[in-house]
Amino acid sequence: MRGLAVVLMLTASLGVAAPAAGYTEIRPAELAGLLRAKDVVLVNVHVPYAGEIERTDAFIRFDAIEANLRRLPVRRDTKLVVYCRSGAMGAIAARTLARLG
Repeated sequence: MRGLAVVLMLTASLGVAAPAAGYTEIRPAELAGLLRAKDVVLVNVHVPYAGEIERTDAFIRFDAIEANLRRLPVRRDTKLVVYCRSGAMGAIAARTLARLG
């Protein structure tokens, strides 16, 4: 287990299912604050690649997040934000990371 302490999922819409235990949805304004504080690792999980938010740290397909854990930070106090265009792929990636601990 990786032991990620904080998994966040960026969502701009209300159409995404309610978060499961282990991750939290955040809005763009919250992400902006985290980015200003340089207090987050930002991962684009959208497929196909359709651009990214400035300061994105990695692109890892939502359906390959488990196979790419080595590309993610191992510190328990790291805030990790996954995002996609609509939120659906981000939710899958966030649930996967939460399940893995």
